[in-house]
Amino acid sequence: AFATMVALWSEQGQVVDVSLLESLFQILGPLMTVWLTRNELQPRMGSLLPYTVPRGVYKCADGKFVAISTSSDSIAARVVKLIGFEGDDRFATFAGRIANREVIEQEMDNWLASRTQAEALAIFEEIEAAAGPVLSMQDIETDPHYVARQAVVNIEGTPMQGLVARLSATPGAIKWRGRAKDEDGDSIRRNGWNE
Repeated sequence: AFATMVALWSEQGQVVDVSLLESLFQILGPLMTVWLTRNELQPRMGSLLPYTVPRGVYKCADGKFVAISTSSDSIAARVVKLIGFEGDDRFATFAGRIANREVIEQEMDNWLASRTQAEALAIFEEIEAAAGPVLSMQDIETDPHYVARQAVVNIEGTPMQGLVARLSATPGAIKWRGRAKDEDGDSIRRNGWNE
């Protein structure tokens, strides 16, 4: 979208070349820069990151998950206090938290394992720390934000994903559901394929 906006801004006709590869590559954040400038490879860490802790996806008592990010010392201090390490100098700085990753991650796991997703999210909101639910497809279908955005629509009795982009002057619409699997199969098997 940004590339298209820039192309329109230039007022010159041009091809906008954007690939899914580069779009996904940007999600990796600073990993390539760290590799190119420091020759350091990030080890595989699941949902964790090497340069901030606690940060990741954690399982709650009800089997649901929350994603947590403590990307600043002030937010991390509130979370460290929450899980019982207030005043512990090991967790006062980024470097200290990273050096003691196993300790803080274990306590974060324990803390969340004793609370439901809803309880954990309410507490994180109360202490003004970044956390969000990890939604299943079932959750997404009924999530108020997704519902308001019409992320899932029902076309001719078939539920499907809605439009990704909406324009004010030409909003677009899904006009038909497409053919169901094997909807024309009997006819093709009987009469053959003929354009």
